[in-house]
Amino acid sequence: MPELIDYDRVAGRYQTGRGLSIKTLEAWRLAVAEFVPTRTSPSVLDLGAGTGIFTRAWNTWCDACVVAVEPSLGMRSEGSASGIPSGSAYVAGTGEFLPLKDSCVDIAWLSTVLHHFRDRDECARELGRVVVRGGVLLIRGLFSDAGQIGWLDSFPGADEVRTSMPSVVGTVALFEQYGFHQVGLREVIGGERETAGESAAWVRMMRTADTLLASFDAEQFRAGLANLEDLPADQPMTHSLALLALQRV
Repeated sequence: MPELIDYDRVAGRYQTGRGLSIKTLEAWRLAVAEFVPTRTSPSVLDLGAGTGIFTRAWNTWCDACVVAVEPSLGMRSEGSASGIPSGSAYVAGTGEFLPLKDSCVDIAWLSTVLHHFRDRDECARELGRVVVRGGVLLIRGLFSDAGQIGWLDSFPGADEVRTSMPSVVGTVALFEQYGFHQVGLREVIGGERETAGESAAWVRMMRTADTLLASFDAEQFRAGLANLEDLPADQPMTHSLALLALQRV
C-alpha cells in the first residue's frame, strides 16, 4: 500500500481521531498481558508511535521504559505536546533503520503500522536485530485475513483495499526468517465508533488522515459515506483488530 497521508500536516487531527477510551485501552492491556515478559520495567519499542497514544499506555501497563520511534516531525511534536512519560523518549527513525543498539528491546510494539513500511523485509531484519532472545513482537492491526472494520464494507472497492493489507500468514512467514515464531493470535472486539452514526462522523473527519480512507478515490468515498449515512445512526458497527504475537528465539 503506497504512502498516502501527509502525517506532518494531519498530526493534530490524527491525535483526535485515533484517541482511545479507557475501556478500549483496558481491552488491549488485557490482550497483551499474557505475552509480556515478567521482568521488571521491560524496555518497549513503540515503532511508528504516531502521537504517542500507546507510548503513554505502555508506561502504565507494565512500568515500561518506552522508546517511541516515529519518522514524522509533526507527529512527534504533537505527541510531545500531549506529554511523554518520564523515562520514555521520542526519536526520529523508521522501521527499516532503527536508531537502536543490538538486543536492547524486550517488547516491540507495532500498532496499525505494518502496512506503512516501504521494505518489510528490512524492517523484519531490524526487529530481529534489536529484540532480545525471548523478547516479543506484538503487531496490532487490520490484516487481510484477520480483523474487521465495521464501516469499511460500506465503501465500493473495500475488498481490494482489504486485500492490499498484509496477511497474518505472510507476516508470520516473513518474521520467521529473522528469528521469530508465532506464539499467539487474538482478535480484540469492540472499541471506538460503535454505531453507524459515530462511524460516519469519524469517516468525514479522517478522510485525509487515515490510510484506508485515503485509498478510495473521490467517487468511492462519496458513495461509501452516503451508504454509511443511510444506515440508522444507532446501528451497531462490528469493529475488531488482530493482535499477532511472535517471540524472538
